[in-house]
Amino acid sequence: MKTLSKTLLIGSVVLFAVSLTGPGSEFLWGFLKPLSALMFVNFFIMNLLAKEYDKYDEEYELRMQLAGAKSTRAPARATHRPVIRRPQLAH
Repeated sequence: MKTLSKTLLIGSVVLFAVSLTGPGSEFLWGFLKPLSALMFVNFFIMNLLAKEYDKYDEEYELRMQLAGAKSTRAPARATHRPVIRRPQLAH
């Protein structure tokens, strides 16, 4: 787990535990329970998308390497193409 997801999970558990106490449930009219639920939902979504983040990072690195390899090659020589002229029709 990454640092942010660990922080969200630990914060969610701690805030929920504090909200079960007397002073914690009265703090800002019960603000700690919804906050702990939001933190847990964010943690859950981050875990669901973790594999997708990794795939995106790998694809991005590969594309940047390919772009860097293309820019370091010598530029291709331009080939001269003859201009084809159409015959003019007599009116």
